[in-house]
Amino acid sequence: MGDSTGDRRRTSSPPPRRGTGLAPLDTVLLDAAPWPKTVAGNTYTRGKDLGPDGDQAPEMSVKATPARPVPAARILLIGMMGAGKSTVGRAMSAATGWPYLDNDELVRRATGVPTRRILHERGVRALREAEATALRLAVEQPPPVIAGIAGGVVESPDDRRVLREGGFVVWLRARIETLAARIGAGSARADRPWLEEDPKTVLRRLYAGREPLYAEVASLIVDVDDATPEQTVTTILDTLRARAGG
Repeated sequence: MGDSTGDRRRTSSPPPRRGTGLAPLDTVLLDAAPWPKTVAGNTYTRGKDLGPDGDQAPEMSVKATPARPVPAARILLIGMMGAGKSTVGRAMSAATGWPYLDNDELVRRATGVPTRRILHERGVRALREAEATALRLAVEQPPPVIAGIAGGVVESPDDRRVLREGGFVVWLRARIETLAARIGAGSARADRPWLEEDPKTVLRRLYAGREPLYAEVASLIVDVDDATPEQTVTTILDTLRARAGG
């Protein structure tokens, strides 16, 4: 089981950053900027091909001091539907090379049945049971690994215990307006029968019950409303580095 006991941190949306800076690099491309420049732990200095007046081309190669390595972890992404767990998980996988397992994939592995089929043929209760099984499969995966966890599992005390003991839990927190806009209409809501009413009304009701539960299990809270997936990933990885004392 991963360590989920460290200091909990709340963070607002990080300031915009150019470039990813999410993995050690030998050479990167940057546009004109004041030098030296630090991006997500990498310190960049001017290359030797600069002119004598210090000007630089719009794009040029510069050497980077590699970022501190990220300690291997089992990262469990939680949050409401529409918070961006899949998007952030895939972005983090691209940045680190760690595998990402989405909730739907975990459910399929655990039960042999797609989530859509479970919901349509067996109902919401059966889906919740399948998602709880998927959570347990996620925490059995050896680190490093990233997993997107179903938004409703926190409603179960047993599942909250599994989350707390299972890894580094990141709550992707978003405003109701952000969630409703991302969920949208039509096909985006087709597999969510509980959203047949006004989505904002339903989301507010669900969020009111889940907010303190997310806070209870979170190792890190990241506000994602105004952050890009890459900025969110940078915040998470920088926190892991800081916790490791690197």
